[in-house]
Order: sequence, then structure tokens, then C-alpha cells
Amino acid sequence: LNPVFRVWAVITPPDIAYAPGDPVTDLPVAELTDPDGDGIYEGEYKGFFREGTYGISFCAASKGVSERDALYAVPVRTSVIQTKGSQALKGDLDGNGETGLADAVIALKVSSGEALNFWYDYTASGIDVNGDGKAGIHEAVYILREIAK
Repeated sequence: LNPVFRVWAVITPPDIAYAPGDPVTDLPVAELTDPDGDGIYEGEYKGFFREGTYGISFCAASKGVSERDALYAVPVRTSVIQTKGSQALKGDLDGNGETGLADAVIALKVSSGEALNFWYDYTASGIDVNGDGKAGIHEAVYILREIAK
């Protein structure tokens, strides 16, 4: 390979699922660096807060003649099992470990009929606030009340 210009890891949190054919553009990414030039890349990701299995894809790209000509290595996949993380919070629709305004927006979009990808097993995740197995207006109201506290 030519000189490496970027190494990164794409993290897939537990219980996240996407519909086949849908582009996946919102997974967490951790940039890796080689601070001492020894060819060993390192980085930090502080999002392993929820119990479960996280998928990690390590990716690398080397410089070509131009940025357009970059060469990409085949990603290497592994996983990390978090055994002491927190359980999902009620109303945490985006899975970031907090119940906030972004979650309310997701709930409102879903209740208006917009199809969104979040939480593979929503019913079993513990985030459903009223036990109906669907995200919607009840979640939005709950989340907004939590924010107002």
C-alpha cells in the first residue's frame, strides 16, 4: 500500500438494525492515529456504555496519485462485549445513553409516519415507555417531560 492517510473504526452498537437496502450513514466512528510512527494505530471510543455486543469494523485508506485515487483496504471486523454497561433508558431512542431532544424528534417523526431505523428489538430493549411495542407520541411526551425536569 501507499502511505496510509486514514485509519478509522466504525462501531455498531448493540440492538441497532437497519432495513436491507437502506444506506447506513449514522454509525459512530473513531479516528485512529499513529502518534509515534511505528505503524500501530490507536484511538479511543467512549461510547461503550450499554450492555451488549458492539461490532467494530477497522478501515484504512492509502493515498493514491490524487484523493480520488485512494486505495481502501478490506475492513477487518471484530466485536467487543460490554458486560457492565447500563441498561437502555426509557425513551433513549437514539441509543446514546441519554433521554434528550433528539429522542423526542425521533418519536415525533415515527408518530407522523416516517420510517426510521433504530433499535433492533425495540420491545425487549426497555426503552418503550408504555409497553405497546411502538415508538410514537407517548414516547415523545415522556421524553419532553424528562427533559423539563
